Amino acid sequence: MPKLAPHFRCIALDYPGFGISTAGPGYGFTPREHSQVVEQVVEHLGLCDLRVMVQDWGGPIGLGFAGRRPDLIHSLIIGNTFAWPAQVGMVAFSKLFGSSLFRWLNRYYNLIARLLIPAGMNRQLNEAELAAYLGPFATPASRLPTWILPKEITHSHAYLAEVEAGLAKLREKPALLIWGEADGAFREPDRRRLQQHLPAHQVLLLPQVKHFIQENAPQEISTAILAHERRTAIPVA
Repeated sequence: MPKLAPHFRCIALDYPGFGISTAGPGYGFTPREHSQVVEQVVEHLGLCDLRVMVQDWGGPIGLGFAGRRPDLIHSLIIGNTFAWPAQVGMVAFSKLFGSSLFRWLNRYYNLIARLLIPAGMNRQLNEAELAAYLGPFATPASRLPTWILPKEITHSHAYLAEVEAGLAKLREKPALLIWGEADGAFREPDRRRLQQHLPAHQVLLLPQVKHFIQENAPQEISTAILAHERRTAIPVA
């Protein structure tokens, strides 16, 4: 964001129950609800001509919004993610990390964040960085959302099917796919499937970069976004 802020209005939001955002009564922490929150934030702020950047669960959450409101979208910046009902490998992951056993382990040991965040990094986080990731989940009750999202990989089948169908409305949008090639979760077949849905795409491959591309290659990503903006013929301030 420091590199991009001179050229764009940069907005980073938390989903309810994540970061420093709290959830209202009855909020279920599902991807459909998160996507609706994104749309509500956009409407509340009166945003348009959006460059939407997504990664991991942000893919189906953000692309779901984009498919519902293509009139607001200028272009897409897509990191390692998916936008369709779960395939075999993801189903296995969902069944393991969304199990009752993992719910208990996560509640008392914050296990999902403690396992998955380091696994997706190319470097060791310093104390302040790790605290930023783990801090929102300091109590057993606060850790429920991090268990729900793995579970929803299989339980949100209907929503994920809607997200993939909505990609048809985004086919003409410029898309930049930024892909960590060492990611164990989303691999080349996922990238190629996105490329088929979004023919107006360009690709930046990041060799040796693991899942959390924004932590592992921030300078490369920022440079690629600025270059993509120039290629799409919209002046950068």
